[in-house]
Amino acid sequence: MTEQEQFRLRVLFNRFLENRISKQEYEELWHLWHAGVKTEGDTSLLNDEFQLLWEKAKLSSPQLSETEWDEKMNHLMEEVDDQKPPGSRGGIKKLWMKWVAVAAVVVLVMSVGLFLYQRHEHFASKRMTAVQAEKKGMAPGSNKAMLILSNGRRITLDSAVNGVIARQGTSNITKSDSGLIAYDAAPTNRGDVVYNMLSIPRGGKYQIVLADGTKVWLNAASTLRFPSAFPGDERRVEMTGEAYFEIAEDAEKPFTVSVDGMKVNVLGTHFNIMAYDDEPVVKTTLLQGKVRVEMEKGASALLQSGEQVVVDKKGHIQKPERVNTKKAVAWKNDLFWFDRNNIHEVMRQIARWYDADVEIKGEIPEHFTGFIPRDVNVLRVFHLLQETGNIHFKVEGNKIIVTS
Repeated sequence: MTEQEQFRLRVLFNRFLENRISKQEYEELWHLWHAGVKTEGDTSLLNDEFQLLWEKAKLSSPQLSETEWDEKMNHLMEEVDDQKPPGSRGGIKKLWMKWVAVAAVVVLVMSVGLFLYQRHEHFASKRMTAVQAEKKGMAPGSNKAMLILSNGRRITLDSAVNGVIARQGTSNITKSDSGLIAYDAAPTNRGDVVYNMLSIPRGGKYQIVLADGTKVWLNAASTLRFPSAFPGDERRVEMTGEAYFEIAEDAEKPFTVSVDGMKVNVLGTHFNIMAYDDEPVVKTTLLQGKVRVEMEKGASALLQSGEQVVVDKKGHIQKPERVNTKKAVAWKNDLFWFDRNNIHEVMRQIARWYDADVEIKGEIPEHFTGFIPRDVNVLRVFHLLQETGNIHFKVEGNKIIVTS
């Protein structure tokens, strides 16, 4: 199974869990999963999706400890993984139904509780009325992006037809309906290389596969400038905002990401860069491999797997520290993940994802900890945040007003 097929499988499976899948998409989902099990004997193709569901679900039941939740997850997954790859369609169908049963258990648990949990002994809740929710809710972000070609042509990707949408240098650019743009480059020389830009608006996200096979996920209000192919002895891109990279390994061609006076140099690794203009610092978080973060003035830091380095707006690099890397890439998995964040930090994320302006009135001392799914109406987000303290929200047009 190719990486694009695996990506498509995950998208379809999540649509299935959310009851948003069409008959044609369900048949495609079944075909992809069936083919993967039958040809590769891989019964764990959807493990990552269940792990994400489980991370969300275990916060919904405060009476169970995290260890107890993890034991339940391991037990359920072992039941699936212990099944031998069946040789008949009937056997595969039986195994598929076991997967669905596990998913149903997780989704049922998730539907019972709240994703955001308490960190305060006393709190006051000020909820918006049902009428307000009907009239003033903001939809969450979705796959939206603008591809700007070297000749200035702009392609709105969320409305572009699927298939080959353009050609740049020796690369064909293809779009899939799952929110993926891919560059398929033939061997080239420097004369064939042109630069493109992928621009993500507020309220959007997108994924791209570069000509070398590197995968990049872009968060809301972000850009990526990149060549149509990577000739010569280096691979170099530029970004703003936030992006998660899975670099295709090539020992002879180091990969460099340039952002805000900083360079991240890698060979093959997975990492996240958060570098929004309205954030006070730039955070580079390494999930796998090694990277070196270098500043224009010469300061640098070497990161090991599981570490994060913070750079302030003056270019000062802090000592790398071990962090929970899942928090850094929660956005990629459609989660807000707060860890004692103040209201300004929280609302910057909400403003970008819901394409809203924000006004905060007065002092709001509360800090927020927990998960909230990003695929819900903004009113659901407000409801959960209000459970943690004396705070309420009002929506006026495209503005969110926050008061204590």
